[in-house]
Amino acid sequence: TSGSRWSGCSIILACRYMGQTQSSSPEPSYSSSSSPSSLSLSSSSPLPPPLLSHSCSLFIIVPEKEKDRYADPANMARIITLQAIMRGRMQLEKYTLLRKRKQIGQELFETEANYVRDLDLAIRHYLRPLRLNSTSAHTWVMPSQIDTIFSSLEDIRMNNQQLLFALNDAMMNFNDDTCLGSIFIDHHGCLEPHFDYVVNFDKSQHALTSCMKIKEFEKFIKDVMNSSEVNYKDLNDFLILPVQRIPRYIMLLSAVLKNTPAQHPDHQGLTHALATLKSFADDINHRKASIERFLSLACKFQGYPGGVSEHGALFQVPRYHVKDAWMHHPKDETKRWYLILLNDQLIVSVPSASPSKKSSSSLLHHTIRFSTPPPSPPSSPSLSPHSISSSQEYRIQTVIMLGPNT
Repeated sequence: TSGSRWSGCSIILACRYMGQTQSSSPEPSYSSSSSPSSLSLSSSSPLPPPLLSHSCSLFIIVPEKEKDRYADPANMARIITLQAIMRGRMQLEKYTLLRKRKQIGQELFETEANYVRDLDLAIRHYLRPLRLNSTSAHTWVMPSQIDTIFSSLEDIRMNNQQLLFALNDAMMNFNDDTCLGSIFIDHHGCLEPHFDYVVNFDKSQHALTSCMKIKEFEKFIKDVMNSSEVNYKDLNDFLILPVQRIPRYIMLLSAVLKNTPAQHPDHQGLTHALATLKSFADDINHRKASIERFLSLACKFQGYPGGVSEHGALFQVPRYHVKDAWMHHPKDETKRWYLILLNDQLIVSVPSASPSKKSSSSLLHHTIRFSTPPPSPPSSPSLSPHSISSSQEYRIQTVIMLGPNT
């Protein structure tokens, strides 16, 4: 149209059935018998729809002054050849991406098959015999110890079997439109047992270390490990697998996404699946960090009864220690408080010469015993810091509950 950036330009059409290009007349005929190959654009001669019905291999908008150069059959042949090369390159890139997507998808399927197979071996050759022994008259270990060592391993195997079936179907019928991201979105719930397993993995390792001190248990583990039925793998080789699996999913799906064009139907699903898996992994890490902080709290304070009070047990997840410090009594300089700040409580205590003998379930008046003596209080003319610097026991006077906005 007049005033547009296309005004004064020509449209060059190279038709397959035409050996050369021809310029159209200023007022072209729109009859079916005419076969114009170029048309000058102006406000009075818009592009006629019938032109688009021609079998064209090239459609170019060029400046009016360069129309003759493009109308030259030799130049047009070179342009068409270049276009064919570019189209060939685009097809090659598309094929390369498809091939890489299939290769990574095959790796995802094969590693999942190996994962489920190894979990099945651990259950059949380690877990079930040990569980059977734990309920016999000549047991080596308690059933609770077996449950702690293997945690939710059986649930993981059962759920991942469903994921494996879905991946197998996808790879058996793999094509350009196959979507892998949707499989993980649909089976996200199958990965939930990994959460408790990974979070409690350290606890599982402690229980296993304790059981390995039992000669019969140690002999059983070594006998199974030396068997070809488990491919000569130690129990720990199997127990670590669920911990490694979620990061492996993230790595492989990231590789698939990298080789998936933005316009591919799987791109959005892969993006969503990756975000979900990363969030899941972050939740596991936060939970583990919370337990580690809780354990540091339990290590810092020893000898505490640990009973239930009106505020709940002192040692419970996700409670953790933040800081502790001395504080002057606001009205009596001869008195000192030792403040213990937890994430949800502020405990006010004073040094105790002897442990409290009260059996109340309340936190108040109970005694906390530090693993190592706290630092000496600030010096005061009326109070010698040396008189309490070696004290490890402190009597609780007040417990202040802290809200989320405190």
